[in-house]
Amino acid sequence: MRRTLLLAGIAVLAACGSEADEGEPDIVCWLGMEQACAPAVEAAAHADLEALQRRVGALHLDHVPDGDGVIIALDAESITLRLDDGFHVFGWPGPLPAGFAIAETVRFEQIYGWQSLRSETFGLAIHSVEEYAPSLRAGPPPGGGPALLYEPSCQTSRGTAIALGIDWFGEERMVHPGESATVGAWTIANHGGLALPTGSDGDPGAWEGGGCVERSAMAAPVLFRLVATAEWRPDEAVQWCDRAAYDDARTFLDEGIGGYGIRFEGAPATETTSGTIEQLGHDEIVVALADRGTARFRWPEPIPAGLEVGESVEIAAPSHGWHMLQGSIRLALWANQDFVYPDALPPLFGTLDLALVPGCAFPDTGAGMTCGQPAGRGELLALELPDGSLLPSGGRTQVGATVVALHGAVQLPSYGSDGCVVDAWFTGLVTAVAPAP
Repeated sequence: MRRTLLLAGIAVLAACGSEADEGEPDIVCWLGMEQACAPAVEAAAHADLEALQRRVGALHLDHVPDGDGVIIALDAESITLRLDDGFHVFGWPGPLPAGFAIAETVRFEQIYGWQSLRSETFGLAIHSVEEYAPSLRAGPPPGGGPALLYEPSCQTSRGTAIALGIDWFGEERMVHPGESATVGAWTIANHGGLALPTGSDGDPGAWEGGGCVERSAMAAPVLFRLVATAEWRPDEAVQWCDRAAYDDARTFLDEGIGGYGIRFEGAPATETTSGTIEQLGHDEIVVALADRGTARFRWPEPIPAGLEVGESVEIAAPSHGWHMLQGSIRLALWANQDFVYPDALPPLFGTLDLALVPGCAFPDTGAGMTCGQPAGRGELLALELPDGSLLPSGGRTQVGATVVALHGAVQLPSYGSDGCVVDAWFTGLVTAVAPAP
């Protein structure tokens, strides 16, 4: 089980072996770990982090709001950009990765101790910490990267080296000082992390015997330094939604599909039944049934022309998601909510084969962070037509004499009470209009 890091900034602790109360996190006396660091890890942990922190990131921007900027210059280890308040240098702890271009517009954001620059196809982020009592979580880089935990790595000659723990959809990774790991579109690097007790005399030896000892006074404060970077290169195989498509998907989800289709007064019909159109509203047809009272057919847009009050029609009871009405024209509506989208829809009018396929993706940011997972990814689906062409969400086309519209088809991650992804949730709505056979 992953050990939870707990700083002894002001707490008075007894020896490491004491048991925590049930339900409390495990206490790690991480200022006295028995495992010694490998030479490479110790060297990285003991890097001159103070000097590194003075030159990485964009300094003095704590109070600058997030916003767009323009890259003015690209140097060996830094980026110069122009924001609303002037020019700033964004330093990098080594050779600058390729991905940005001069005159390119980028987004500057800072959250959870991260500062980031990001375009549509590339991003860099710096995480620099110098605190006496940091949070246990580093938080994800802006834009939906993996959430990170500070973890004790090993014992150096001066203190405790700090690793970054990554939980990537249940796959746990540890990034020790001097190491990096790639998860999804993100490469996370730990450039050095060290926790050092600083007693009043500045003597780390106050922690005797390489372990936590009982003290009758306040424990020595812990100075915590860490520098990490994140590099974002989205998977070229993933087609990302444009902003307009994403906004349309969100509008579709906000409106919902619960009210569309046929609703019977009394017991639902179990087979095709007939009736007479009693009312033609803007988006609803009211049918008086011969033996079942009234049926209401609600449509997601204005009722197509071709039907008249007093006209005899047949209504097919909802079956496999299809709701159908046939008079001088035929109307069909498929509304579905389920955990996972179906690959194939029931044949439309018994003859047209339609299928749902992935269209484009968008990050479901702001979710899935509380248990260490990265933000989930939503999918905007497309409708595959009989000829193999794709109808995007929000699109409309004619297939023979039938007009098919995909009003929306979205699949989102589904989160449990602890914020972890446990499943998926799909919402889809398709309509079709055709002449009577």
